[in-house]
Amino acid sequence: MASFQFDQLTTLLALVEEGTFERAAVRLHVTASAVSQRIKGMEQSVGQILVERTNPVRTTTAGDIVLRYARLAELLDYDTRVALGGGIDDLGWSAADGPADDADDDAVDGARDASGTRRRARPRPAVSIAIAVNADSLGTWFLEALAPLAETLNAVFDLYRDDQEHTTSLLRSGTVMAAVTSTADPVQGCTSEPLGIMRYRAVCSPAFAARWAPTVPVPVPVPVPVPVPDVVAVGDADAVAAAVAQKHLAVAANVPLRNAEAPPRGDRGDFGAEARASLAWLAAAPMLNFDRKDELQTGFLRARQAGHDVMAAPGHPAARTPTHYIPTTADFARATLLGLGWSLLPEQQCLTALEEGTLIELDPEHPVDVHLYWQRWNLDSPTLTALTAAVRSAARHALRT
Repeated sequence: MASFQFDQLTTLLALVEEGTFERAAVRLHVTASAVSQRIKGMEQSVGQILVERTNPVRTTTAGDIVLRYARLAELLDYDTRVALGGGIDDLGWSAADGPADDADDDAVDGARDASGTRRRARPRPAVSIAIAVNADSLGTWFLEALAPLAETLNAVFDLYRDDQEHTTSLLRSGTVMAAVTSTADPVQGCTSEPLGIMRYRAVCSPAFAARWAPTVPVPVPVPVPVPVPDVVAVGDADAVAAAVAQKHLAVAANVPLRNAEAPPRGDRGDFGAEARASLAWLAAAPMLNFDRKDELQTGFLRARQAGHDVMAAPGHPAARTPTHYIPTTADFARATLLGLGWSLLPEQQCLTALEEGTLIELDPEHPVDVHLYWQRWNLDSPTLTALTAAVRSAARHALRT
């Protein structure tokens, strides 16, 4: 079996995380040529290509295996240094302020002022903790888990955002050492524990319902007569374009486009039993998806229309629904509020709007529950244990059980 030097492993980590040889060189304070030589040395040692020279670089299957080993080595090195130098609460800085005792402390803890008091001058090297997390967790509760760790762990967090059904692939490849996922079965070499349930509700703006739901009266556009000259001189195309534009603007002015133009909250009873009993109209109404991997809305639509949880086949209404793609959590919720489309939002993002009437719930009897799990390397690491405890605590306060 090939053996690697520690600087080779840290170089591979830097290259994968930074994406290019040049940025990895800046991070490591070496030349890009030195980074390239270290990677080539590793590849010659194992007789396989570890990194595809793309921009950004990508690890091969063999590279994934070595990458996992590199992360493991870095974490064990960090835990060892902590164990030899202090407890888990002493990870942040070299030492607390205190009176001077001997010259050796100066080399470790930094300079002293004129009174001989040691200053907290130099941090210990931080460990990089790579975590995969789904966008909705990241946008609603996961950062609250990481924030307290800034007080105790000298760590930097490298977050990989992906759909909860796909985060385990990052764990399996060695790209991350822990993940929030909807998969209960642990990846090989990992442990898995339930975090809780993230509940989603199908919602849209009142104005959107007024435009698309069959039981909500929609103002009928009344064209405003605009005189158009019967004969337009050759070359006077601008006059025709202006006249046509005036006609279309006059019609569009009668169509409610904003929540402010929707019926008052007290008059929204029209969106009731009939609309909720048959949500077939949603198949023709614009839908919001986070990205191409997001199947939450499509799954809701097919379950309500077909009565069973199967993938929408080509030709199924759910497969033909006009779809907007909004790849950020905050903007996804905002697009729903603005009436761009209907969507499923986590309760953390929609309950207040439902109370205020700026959103209405399409199907209150059928929320969508997504069970979330925490998977991490099966490793006796104080750092991973501290991270797991923080994630568990934040999930307990934010998710349903």
